Amino acid sequence: MRKPLILVALLLVLMIGLAIISMLLLEHQRALKLVENNQSLMKNTVLKTLRIQLNNKLLGFPQSVEELDRNWKSLSSNFFAFSNNLRVYPNLFAGVDNEQMSPLWQTYETLDSKLTQTQESLLRIKAILDIQKELANNEPKSINLNKKIDHYLSLIENNQLSPLEEIISVLRFLQIRKDSRWNDQLIDLFVFSGSKKVIPISRYLFKQNNHFSKKDITLVINQLRAILELTQLDLTWFNKKVNGLWFEDITTSPTLVKGNSIVKGKWFVIEHENNLKTLIPFDYKTEMLEVEITLKKQNILDPSDQITFSEDGLSETNIHLNDLQVDIVRNRWIQQIDNLKHFLIVKLLLAISFILAFLTILFFVNNHVSRKLKYLSMKDDFLNLVSHELKTPLASIRIMTETLSKRSERNLSIKDYPNKIIDEVDQLWLMVDNLLSLNQIRSGELQLNIDKIELSSMIERVNTKIAVTTTKNISLTLSLPDHYYIFVDSNFFELVLVNLLSNAIKYSKHKEIDVELSIDNNNDILIKDNGCGIEERLWPQVFNDFYRVPTTSNQQGTGIGLSLCRQIMKIHKGDIEIIDSSEGGTVWRLSLPKTIN
Repeated sequence: MRKPLILVALLLVLMIGLAIISMLLLEHQRALKLVENNQSLMKNTVLKTLRIQLNNKLLGFPQSVEELDRNWKSLSSNFFAFSNNLRVYPNLFAGVDNEQMSPLWQTYETLDSKLTQTQESLLRIKAILDIQKELANNEPKSINLNKKIDHYLSLIENNQLSPLEEIISVLRFLQIRKDSRWNDQLIDLFVFSGSKKVIPISRYLFKQNNHFSKKDITLVINQLRAILELTQLDLTWFNKKVNGLWFEDITTSPTLVKGNSIVKGKWFVIEHENNLKTLIPFDYKTEMLEVEITLKKQNILDPSDQITFSEDGLSETNIHLNDLQVDIVRNRWIQQIDNLKHFLIVKLLLAISFILAFLTILFFVNNHVSRKLKYLSMKDDFLNLVSHELKTPLASIRIMTETLSKRSERNLSIKDYPNKIIDEVDQLWLMVDNLLSLNQIRSGELQLNIDKIELSSMIERVNTKIAVTTTKNISLTLSLPDHYYIFVDSNFFELVLVNLLSNAIKYSKHKEIDVELSIDNNNDILIKDNGCGIEERLWPQVFNDFYRVPTTSNQQGTGIGLSLCRQIMKIHKGDIEIIDSSEGGTVWRLSLPKTIN
């Protein structure tokens, strides 16, 4: 019944321990989840701040195609715009990619009216010729010249030609003066600024070049650059626009460019409601640094926090803003996670220590109860055994006494009954003496009377006492130095020798009992018998209370003799132990404090 209870208690402790550990792990997971939620919220805050930051920057760029058209000359060339998936800014060369030159070049080069096919072209050539003739008269500031120029301007206003012919016409006009150039204001009027009457040729060049050949536009650029380089005008804008004509598109297909996306790691896309997509410059490191500074100013991030990101694949793919791999290096979170790990380890160690402590207590309680039950069981066995041991000799004494009495009444021989009665009484005496001595030692009331005793005399006295109690012949061999003395309590030490010799007789199968007593190199007493021997695994147990060695012999015993021997040796500050045992007998060693022999 006790074992199932112990198993139930053990199982209960283990279940409680597992429940505690599970709760600790669950608590740890919840705490980590809370940290992960904080990290996710912070990442969303970073991306939201980045989106607001980019939208604010977009306010400096055109929001519609109409705004692009109105301000195309003043806009920087550091962004792109698509309308209906067609690039509308910066302006690309949209003409024919060949080297075929338009015949209009020859017409205006020679100013041959026969080569013209329209009245408008004829009037334009005639006006240029009139201005050329007026200049040939060496009167550059004459009233007639101004009238001729005004007439030319009126033709530009009222008789509009094709974009290419308009450019060639203006170029020819600007090249009339070979000896000196036109003033910068006039050149700026025709090329860049224009007026209500004059459309600047730069507009035709950059925005209406779809009917130009590559040869045509190259000639236009070269001739226009040659004219402009003679002026004091700033050519930066012109050169950037020219470079933009040949700049390839940044995407394989405008349809793949989605709003709120980062294109090839360099451009951020905003998609307007009017089918306009604007790509503004995007530098990941700069933008994230600005976001970090903004959040630190708002005390959302700590001064030591850092925003990191992964640039893998950014330069090759288009990625939505929400899909950016952003991470926040925050010492607060790192410390929090470390603390959670440390707390978990400490709590687990405490839980495991609690379980082990409880199991240890359970083990000791179980061990104590087992020992107590075993002791009680041995005590019960001892009482039964003592009762039997007392009953048997008493019964024998009674039978022999009755037999002796009857024989005496009849004057018959009494044989050896008196000696047998004495033997039985001696056995009872030894058993009672052992019990009384053991109880006296255990009570702590014992006082030793230490005397100087000659060992050989004591062992011979014990041998004589034992010899009369057995029919077996005892052969005692003493290998002792002359006059070897020991300092012991004579009565108690004699009891040790009596018990050892009694066991030698009791557990020997031989008719002759050989006992040899000697002294070893450590001045310890060795007693060797020819009994049946004791298994080595049982050596420590034979000195326990009430322990009896399992044997095939029918000999009985109380199991307290050897226990008493050890107790007596202990109170003498010595010890008794088995140093060898086999079927040929057992060797006992008695250790006493070293004395002068």
